[in-house]
Amino acid sequence: MAKKFLIIVTSLSIACYLVYAFFPKSFMVVPTSGSAPLEIGVYVQDDTTGMAVNFGDGSSHSHWSEDVEGDGRYYMRHLYQSSGEYTLRLLKDGKEVKQKKIVVE
Repeated sequence: MAKKFLIIVTSLSIACYLVYAFFPKSFMVVPTSGSAPLEIGVYVQDDTTGMAVNFGDGSSHSHWSEDVEGDGRYYMRHLYQSSGEYTLRLLKDGKEVKQKKIVVE
């Protein structure tokens, strides 16, 4: 006997998907590779409320500094002490929205 499934799609679920799929307006990590110790900058242009970064080395931060140009960009810095490959994850309200690979030699 074949089973039937009912999938309900609401405008709210589509709106939630669209918010996370296109969030943030811009996201940049520089540099993404280099020698240890490697200091990186994480930059976003959007509201940083509920936004955090998991750096993949056991640390995470949610404190953002406003860019000096005052154009809605925010940044944070992080120092990778040890060599390795790390996955940096940008989180919004605890959900992953973006990621970047960081290689420290």
